[in-house]
This record gives sequence, C-alpha cells and structure tokens, in this order.
Amino acid sequence: MFKSTDILQYITHPEPISAAGTSAVYFEEKDCTLPSIGEIRQLHYHARLELGVCTKGTGLFIIDRPEITVESLTAGDVLLIGPNVRHYSRSIDGECACRFCYIDLPAVAHKFLNNPQEQLRRLAIPPVLRADDPDPSRREAHALLFRLLEGLKKSSSRPVDEDLTCLRLSELLLCCEDWFGEAAPSADHADAALSAAVSHLSLHYAENITAAELAARCYISESQLRRRFNDVYGMPPFEYLHRLRCQIGAQLLERTQLSAADIARRVGYDSGDFYRHFRRIYGVAPTVWRRLNTRYDR
Repeated sequence: MFKSTDILQYITHPEPISAAGTSAVYFEEKDCTLPSIGEIRQLHYHARLELGVCTKGTGLFIIDRPEITVESLTAGDVLLIGPNVRHYSRSIDGECACRFCYIDLPAVAHKFLNNPQEQLRRLAIPPVLRADDPDPSRREAHALLFRLLEGLKKSSSRPVDEDLTCLRLSELLLCCEDWFGEAAPSADHADAALSAAVSHLSLHYAENITAAELAARCYISESQLRRRFNDVYGMPPFEYLHRLRCQIGAQLLERTQLSAADIARRVGYDSGDFYRHFRRIYGVAPTVWRRLNTRYDR
C-alpha cells in the first residue's frame, strides 16, 4: 500500500503525479482538504483514473482538456478525471474537502473492457456530476459514480473486488456513451508554449497579467503568442483570459452567496469591467445570470 501523499503531491508539469505501488485501486482513507489558490503552483495530472466525492465546503475545479473548463464543487458532487488530464481543485472561502480514489484502468478493466482509457477519452462525460442537476442523464451518471465510490470506500479495509469494480466502470462508460456521446474534436495541445500560457492564465487569472510577461514565460514573442492562440483557440490570449474569468464568475454566481462585487474582485476585475465583459460574453448582466441559473439551495 502507498500513501496518499505519493499521489497528491503537486509537482511541475509535464511529469505525471506518480501512483506508486502495486494496488490497482487506491481509495484514500481520509478526506483531503483542497488547497487555496496561493498554494497551487502548477496544474497536475495522474497516470490513473481519478474519482472523487466532495464531502464538505465549496471549491472550484479547473480542468484543461485542452480548453479550460471550470466547475464549482459542493458537498455530494462527484468528480471524474481521466488519466493524463491536467487539472487542479481549490477551496473557496474556508476549507473544501474531497475523498479521492485512483484506479489503474488497464489493470482493473482488461477483463471486460477493450481499451478503456481510449473509450473514456473520447466520451463527453462532464467532469463534475451532481445529484440535483436538472439534466436527468447527469443525475443518473452521478448515481452510478456515487455507487461505485461507495462500494470502493467500503472495501478500504479489505481487498478490492476488481471484477465488481470493472463491471461498475463498464456500466458507467456504456451508459455515458448513450447519455453524452462523443466529445467534439479538441485543439492540439502539442504546442508547449500554449500549454505554458494556458497553465499560467488558469492559475493566475485574478492577477494583472501583461502580454509581455505572458510571452516571456513561454519564451516566445508577443506576436508569436497572439498568432498561436488565434490558430488554436480562435481568439487572442487576453480574450481567452476574459472568458476564463467570466466562466469562473458564472460558477461563483450560481453556486455561492458571494456578491457580484466580491466575485468581480476574486476573478481580477473591478465591478464595472466584470459587468461589461460578463454581459458581452453571456448576454446578460451578472445579477440576471444568477437569478436565471441558480438552481440549488444556498
């Protein structure tokens, strides 16, 4: 058996976080408190399938696949992160805790599934699933994944039944293929400069970032950075940043009680700029977005 710190240590991309040891399935024995934004230095990834359940608090989950996707976390939400997918999770306003499980897909699934990692990669499975989502397919996916996690947690004191785990994973993947279909083709992330730029923007979105600073971190000129961003993402880097900030702002509006002014500050804007960019991107003011999209008890 290996320690959770062997898995959860934040290290510099592109080295994957090691899932050391021989156990094909590892379920953490204790909750993991998510770090604050200042404690996160890099996006990270694992060689294993990572599953998790939020046990308390409110957090943010950012996943790069390769376009940045932002999801909020509250107690009862479950996470699914495929192998080699860059991501990070953080607490908001106090401690957010999750319990994580790491599965060696080839070792567990080879008896029943044909190339499960490729199957998982091509499916458009939402990275965060909620029990009270208005979409019935997402609710059912949450129930399947939650049942899988509960079964693994009960097995933490005895050997994991890998056949049962594989059957539940097979059920999840087959159902998700019907519910969500295949993911749309995504941008090529082979450009190391863009990877560095996107990582920096996702970690420092609330800071005053200049074009010169961003280009210098990528070891290319500002004009090259703009050209590469436009080629891959169809927009310049600072439009990408505005959209990332507003995406995070939308999650905080929907899932927290923070005021619009406080959210603006947390994503790097003053209130006026937040209103202007949010309305330009989402078509409505932040307060209107909150009224239209808050579906959960807060």
